Amino acid sequence: ESIRKMTGLQSLQLGGCSTLQTLPDWVGNLTGLQSLAVQGCPTLQTLPDSLGNLTDLQSLTLNGCSTLQTLPDSVGNLTALEFLNLYNCSNLQRLPNVEHLCSLKELAVFQCYKLQWGAGVVEQLRRRLGKGFHWKNNT
Repeated sequence: ESIRKMTGLQSLQLGGCSTLQTLPDWVGNLTGLQSLAVQGCPTLQTLPDSLGNLTDLQSLTLNGCSTLQTLPDSVGNLTALEFLNLYNCSNLQRLPNVEHLCSLKELAVFQCYKLQWGAGVVEQLRRRLGKGFHWKNNT
């Protein structure tokens, strides 16, 4: 309960939350957050739109969130985001538009088997990020 008032919190790591189905909306109130990692949460289905309020967020990592299907569109507005890491999110189907992620240096996507890339998106990301674009689905 008290964590929702910690607006100066810079890093939040959630792991092994085997019954967590959604991140609470108040996560978007942690406006000082620079790093958010959610790992080993296989029942996580949704992330709140309020993630778009995290204007200082530099790193977002999702690992082992196997029922998550989409990221909220508001993630596409995180202009300070430098690192977006998606690992073992086997049902992830769609990413938000990453065009406005002007600080993005690295996008790593591994074993997100159902992820659909729009026409030309992979090539556009390779040109923009160079060695910072990592994609391997192992299908």
